[in-house]
Amino acid sequence: MEAGIGTGRTIRPILEHGGQVVGVDLSIEMLRMLVTKLKTANPQNQVSLILADISRLPLRSSTFNLVVCLHVLKFVHDWKRAVQDAKYVMKPGGVYLAGSVENAHYKSKLGQRYEELSERYGPRLPNRVLRGLLRDGVWVFLGKVMMHLGLAPRFNYDALKRYMEVDLKAQWVEREDATWTQTIDISDTLRALDKKSLTFQSSIPNGTHQKIMSELKDWAAGNFDDTHALEEVQRNAFIVMGQFN
Repeated sequence: MEAGIGTGRTIRPILEHGGQVVGVDLSIEMLRMLVTKLKTANPQNQVSLILADISRLPLRSSTFNLVVCLHVLKFVHDWKRAVQDAKYVMKPGGVYLAGSVENAHYKSKLGQRYEELSERYGPRLPNRVLRGLLRDGVWVFLGKVMMHLGLAPRFNYDALKRYMEVDLKAQWVEREDATWTQTIDISDTLRALDKKSLTFQSSIPNGTHQKIMSELKDWAAGNFDDTHALEEVQRNAFIVMGQFN
């Protein structure tokens, strides 16, 4: 099972090896994008999708050998409950893997500028509240508010490892981190942003997105020598993996 499957960027290796995947996500927009992808990439019906909160999984206990949760836990207001639910649906001896790899386009100057513009052109506070309630439901939205105000436990991978070892009594837990530098072409970043391929862009209305992209292209023209300028971006990856009896 992949908890927070999003648009399915990480499931290709599993499908190529003939595995079966149950994907869970709270975003109907992302699941719709994934359904479109799977029309050609899922000929053997290897993927089943469920619209649900990963901290309230509507699944039976002792079902899965592997639960994967990538790029998600830092956005979940009750991340400990999400890990508990993952343990509940795993078979004895099952493995839980959580982690994130920073997106090169997001880490770039253009990605950071896009995020700044999205804050500037985003809806005013009353509209944000209404949109959040309609999108997430009352309890999920209130949880996000609590996390924003610092009233919910903050997620980090040290806390996750400790929680799995001490509270959930994992048989073993390991953590690995990596840092590297990647050179990217800004034209590739502009294309990725224009296609709304980054996770945080899924909640941005198309009209706002078009306005941001228009200003972003003007900004890029004034801050880079040419449309194929290269930028070095530092990326980080974090992985925590453990096994439960």
